[in-house]
Amino acid sequence: MKNVIPLAEANVAKEHFDGRICCVRAIDIPVEELSQHDRVVDALVRESLEAIRVDGAQAISLGCTAMVGVAEDVRDALKKNGYEIPVIEAAQAAVMLLEVEARMHLLQSRITYMRPPEK
Repeated sequence: MKNVIPLAEANVAKEHFDGRICCVRAIDIPVEELSQHDRVVDALVRESLEAIRVDGAQAISLGCTAMVGVAEDVRDALKKNGYEIPVIEAAQAAVMLLEVEARMHLLQSRITYMRPPEK
């Protein structure tokens, strides 16, 4: 939804990614309607093409974790339009990152995040 764009842009700036992200766009489909697969894919493809052509996007990151199962179709449609770029699904990326961290037995830094004192 367009009303979340300022919040997303503020988060981008807060994390100091503003020099790396060329645009934030919305498809104006409420979360409760994201199950309408074809409608969502069509809207994402339309906004993605605009982001590529107008803003110079080189990858597409789907910002809503409810956008599940659409990345491959968006990627295929972009490829048919001559753009072979990554389309990243937020939920899938988060789960896969956790999987890698678990397999590597990674934990947060105990210097920054000390264990609580024993009672």
